[in-house]
Parts: sequence; structure tokens; C-alpha cells
Amino acid sequence: MEWYQRSIRKLIQIFLESEKHPTYTLWACASEDRDGRRYWKHKTLKKAVEFKEIEASLGHLLNEAKSDLNAWSSEELGFATTLGVHNA
Repeated sequence: MEWYQRSIRKLIQIFLESEKHPTYTLWACASEDRDGRRYWKHKTLKKAVEFKEIEASLGHLLNEAKSDLNAWSSEELGFATTLGVHNA
């Protein structure tokens, strides 16, 4: 799930953490590009768990993640990287 709030990109993502023992991570991330720099903040709500653990509380997890993301302001984001043009 992805959306923008003012100039801040908000993202909630579930991804495969390990193929060997299928586990998943659910995290929330906010990022903003300013003056050639990217700033961000993130929170991991579940890390390396079986999908059934995420599935069992998915509604609650999504609400928590969205609430956190909507509360984060531009001033709370920390420096992540300098943006630049990459030559191919």
C-alpha cells in the first residue's frame, strides 16, 4: 500500500524475508526528497514470521502502520542518502 501525504511518500509493505524457511516481514516507511537528499523513517511491525502470524492480525497491523505513518511529519524523518544522477 502506497500513498502520498503532502510531499511525503508513505508505504506499508509485506515481503518475503527468507525463502529457506518461508517467513515474512511487515514494515512501514515514510520518505521525502528535499534538496537532493532523501530523508526517511521506518518501523517494523513483524519481522521474519510465518505468514499466518501476519494474517491473523492483518487489520490491526495495517491500522497501526497507517496511524504511525500519518502521524510522522517531515521534521521527524532522518537523513538516508544523497540523491544523484547515475551513469549507465
